[in-house]
Amino acid sequence: TELMKKMREKATPTEQEVEQFYNKNRQYFNNVPLSKVKEQIIVALKSEKAALEYQIILEKYRNKAKIEDISPEYEEFRRKVVIEKDGFKVTNVELDKRVLKNASIMNGEIEKATKLAKEYYEREIKIAKLAVARGVKVNPDLPLDIRFYEYNQGLFEKLKQSINPTERDLKNYFNKNSKKYDILPEAVVKIVEIGIFPSSEDIAEAKDKAADILKTLTPENFKEKAEEYSEGPSAKMGGELGWLSENDIDGVFKEIFKNAKKGEIYPKVIDSKYGLNLVYVKDANQKSKKMEISHILIVPKVSNKTIENKLKEIEVLKDKIADGTVNLDSLPKLRNDVIRSGIFKVESDGTIQGFGNNENLTKAIFNAPLKNLSSIVEGNRIYIFDKIEETEYKKVTYDEVRKLVREDYLNEKAQEVMKKQHLMLMEESGL
Repeated sequence: TELMKKMREKATPTEQEVEQFYNKNRQYFNNVPLSKVKEQIIVALKSEKAALEYQIILEKYRNKAKIEDISPEYEEFRRKVVIEKDGFKVTNVELDKRVLKNASIMNGEIEKATKLAKEYYEREIKIAKLAVARGVKVNPDLPLDIRFYEYNQGLFEKLKQSINPTERDLKNYFNKNSKKYDILPEAVVKIVEIGIFPSSEDIAEAKDKAADILKTLTPENFKEKAEEYSEGPSAKMGGELGWLSENDIDGVFKEIFKNAKKGEIYPKVIDSKYGLNLVYVKDANQKSKKMEISHILIVPKVSNKTIENKLKEIEVLKDKIADGTVNLDSLPKLRNDVIRSGIFKVESDGTIQGFGNNENLTKAIFNAPLKNLSSIVEGNRIYIFDKIEETEYKKVTYDEVRKLVREDYLNEKAQEVMKKQHLMLMEESGL
């Protein structure tokens, strides 16, 4: 870890590398100008360069390493060259890794996986040979598979350099693909999600309901009553949970195992984190220490009164945040009803990165004024948010993105050539 840290600090991406990275990942950056994401790209490139340098060091030490005094039965596992062609050497280690990768998606067909692995390396050697012929140079100290990747990338760049589109070509390409260059709306927002939970009155009401149902239960009508009243997933099966031990379902029914009898409707309501349980012990096996249990689950509901009280409380809280009495960032420490909070990036398709999809919340965020505390209610959740940054939708012109259009045009045409080249090599291999 310390070595990688030093390597990252030492790495110095060039302006050309920064621009190439930006062009490859422009959609991820939502077409925002390079200047705004340059630092982010430099950090990513430093990590990439450090990882590559680390692989070079590992490969050097791997090649220097010697294993001696191997028992005859392990001799076949010694690292050795199994394919050698045009100056490239594939060892059994690389081949076996590729075989295992193939076999994992081919139902373990090792023979077929081995054939495809050999064909893969023969094909990669041919691609590398084409790249070398076009002047592509790759660090020979890199691991073989990374070298092949670099040869592919190098050949791709050489193909791009050989393409000379006219202004008409570029404008036609832009007209067909103009939407992908538009800057889509996005925002950066602080969100605090607060839960609305049943009040003590709501819980008392649920307990009264459970107690009333309990009075009506018999072994004969339990299944029917479970289908009618239970709010658990087993309701459709008459509340049947099957044979359980006392530690099953987080130990909810431990009390039952200590006190209940076979064939009995347990005379008390069992409180648990899932809700209130009414239990029927259908059968018991002392030898296995298991019971066949059915239950009716009653879940306390949040009443309209509880929601109204919560909303009034939140309005008071928002006033305190607005006048600086309370800090939005400190709410998770001050309140036990905060479910999650943080700073999130919001995209136009409803995605809130690290938060999930919530179209209503996304819509409210985009409609809210910048740097103005707002909130919405969704079911049993209240979202307090403060939009701190915003990028508005912008329809771009050809002249504004000509450089990007040219890069995309070259990429597309080069990909077409690369695809044809790969298909040709696959046909030569009989695939």
